[in-house]
Amino acid sequence: MKNNYIITIIISVILLISCKEKSVSKNNSDSLKENDTISKDGWVYIYEPNGNLLKKEEYLVDENRIALNQWVYYYPDGSIDYDTSSFFLMELPDTLKLGKNKGFLKFYDPSKAMIKHMYVAIENEYEDGNIKTEEFADEYQSTVFGVYAVRTGLMTVKGKVVQQLIDHRETQNDSAEMTITEHYKFFEKEVYVTD
Repeated sequence: MKNNYIITIIISVILLISCKEKSVSKNNSDSLKENDTISKDGWVYIYEPNGNLLKKEEYLVDENRIALNQWVYYYPDGSIDYDTSSFFLMELPDTLKLGKNKGFLKFYDPSKAMIKHMYVAIENEYEDGNIKTEEFADEYQSTVFGVYAVRTGLMTVKGKVVQQLIDHRETQNDSAEMTITEHYKFFEKEVYVTD
């Protein structure tokens, strides 16, 4: 089963690099099937045999690894199963103005940790050429974030969603053990800056 998963990832990467929406046919039950698609935006769409969308997954590829960034599971009626999905929705205009701009991010995750904290980290460049990573947090599942634009033309906004989970478990003699874990989801969006 692990080998089938690796094969699926390799096929996904090859198709992602081609930047074309394609259908993939494989005979193995754990691999992509006919009608499963990999879109040019990096999402892999997995369908049930009856044609219903089962899930979609976004993979990120860098020089060292392939990582699952987001996943969304669906009920047979097409609605999202929020209890098993982990994804975010980002609102950022395609056209920004020079200076300060505002975006919004809504985060969905089924984690049952005792304490949950989420923030958005954005790489902002300023007039002096300095690039600062700035963190934005309002509520656990949603936040407004700032993007600063220093020149007109095309600009790539880079950021990440950082989820911090704090959990504990009781140990012997009235003691407890705490565990802090962090999960990351990354995003990039190309925008156009006007004055």
